[in-house]
Amino acid sequence: MIEANIKFIDGTYQNTDAMHNALSYIFHLDRKRTLPIRYYGLLNIGYPPDQDKLIKAFERNYYMQSPKYILPQQLWHMIITMPFTLNDPYGDYFYMADSIARIFSQEYPVCYSYHTKNKTTGNEHSHFHFIISTASYIPNHPALDKNKMSNYLTIIKETAENHSVNLTLKE
Repeated sequence: MIEANIKFIDGTYQNTDAMHNALSYIFHLDRKRTLPIRYYGLLNIGYPPDQDKLIKAFERNYYMQSPKYILPQQLWHMIITMPFTLNDPYGDYFYMADSIARIFSQEYPVCYSYHTKNKTTGNEHSHFHFIISTASYIPNHPALDKNKMSNYLTIIKETAENHSVNLTLKE
């Protein structure tokens, strides 16, 4: 079993450009090996997605939901980090990341990308960035708040274990 970490990036993500900044970040980080951006829960973007179309689709989804069903926090930014750099990012760990994204896709728009370079430290290690909208694409559906995310976290850990990865939550 591989030991890996899961971390939620601290931020309120309440500013008007939160989605633009978060999605742009996972599109444009310098990296040696890349996986294309994958997404679920959004229509008519095409594949591979154009950055501007993806951002606009996330924003449109959020602002089209009734105010009763949105939070000031527009998104969750989650990272799963490995203690090494993958030789083949399209292998088992890619399938793990895709399975985790699909968990959210039943109710919320989600996208993810693979990176190797840590922008803060400059160190190289494999990690997957996930951007998950707090607003569902299902009309009048509850927002993805902390309680719902806590429930998802249990499912995420179980899914990772099915791919021989033990996830530890890092604060």
